[in-house]
Amino acid sequence: MEKIKEIINKVQKGNLEKKELLKLLYEALNEKNENKVKKVKKVSIWTDGSCNKISKVGAFAGIIKYKEYEKIVKGGEVNTTSNRMEMKSVIKSLESLKERCSVTVYSDSLLITDAFNKHWTEKWIVNGWKNTKKKPIANKELWEEIIELNKHHDITWVKVKAHSGNIDNEKIDKIAIKERKKIENTIQ
Repeated sequence: MEKIKEIINKVQKGNLEKKELLKLLYEALNEKNENKVKKVKKVSIWTDGSCNKISKVGAFAGIIKYKEYEKIVKGGEVNTTSNRMEMKSVIKSLESLKERCSVTVYSDSLLITDAFNKHWTEKWIVNGWKNTKKKPIANKELWEEIIELNKHHDITWVKVKAHSGNIDNEKIDKIAIKERKKIENTIQ
């Protein structure tokens, strides 16, 4: 804003050459754009799902981190799959954000990270929600939710190796398992 005031002042006094005016305008625009970028919050989200293949009880959990702030989302359902819980973790975590953010989503689900990093979702849509083998894509409604949420944020998708000692991945895994066991105990 100071640069713009400086430009206006010089223009009014008539002592501004065209070359200098262009330079000042360029600097003012860059300053304005830098301020816009700085206003977007940078958030990290760690996601995981857990599902008992025998009971088909599943749960999900997500850790949303912004600066020193940390929020945990969790939930679950019966008659579900591991992939659904991984996807629900992403959905509920992204839904908890109150404004547009620059988000890094960490997931140990290769399906989720590849779906976006390799642009599979775009191909699925073009192919009528069928994969390369012409088979219907499972969990279409969840993919549509994630795609919609993906439009509202600047998301980087990062694959992390499960059970490899990564502190945040191990933490979210334990929370998801604990949530699943809690649900299993309530239905027995």
